[in-house]
Amino acid sequence: MSITVQADAKIVYQPITAADVNRLGSMVRLFGRENRLCDQFNAPIDFKHFNYEVSSLIDMGVAFGFMAVQDERVLGVILYTITKHTFTGLMSSSEIMWFVLPEYRNGSMGVRLLKMMEDDVEEQGVELSGMFYLKNSMPEKIGRFYEKRGYEETETQHLRRIYPR
Repeated sequence: MSITVQADAKIVYQPITAADVNRLGSMVRLFGRENRLCDQFNAPIDFKHFNYEVSSLIDMGVAFGFMAVQDERVLGVILYTITKHTFTGLMSSSEIMWFVLPEYRNGSMGVRLLKMMEDDVEEQGVELSGMFYLKNSMPEKIGRFYEKRGYEETETQHLRRIYPR
């Protein structure tokens, strides 16, 4: 990855390393609360597991990401994997998490992080790129945003808790 660190107004945009994932704890928890990610399954965010999984994927060279940092505080993040698509074999990227702290939304931070991801996956030869949004996170607004950037809606996911009930 030949991405250079970019900065504006004392905000630094930089690639994420496996060691950086540990800095995302409060952001991951806020992401989960804000989107009611775990409410329907009555399961809390397990940051230790998140940290292990994402750090391992980065170490294996299949997960990548960027973060916006100001004075050591992470303000925004985008994480994604790059693998071959299961059915087509095409190189594909898949979002893990894209989140900006509420007080930094309505600016260019989220779009800038997404653009950095898009530039990186293009540089790495990715042919398909998947972005997601949660049902509780302004789906119409985010869906329109993705469509304006050339993404097409292709899949809907339904989850059901199997055990314990």
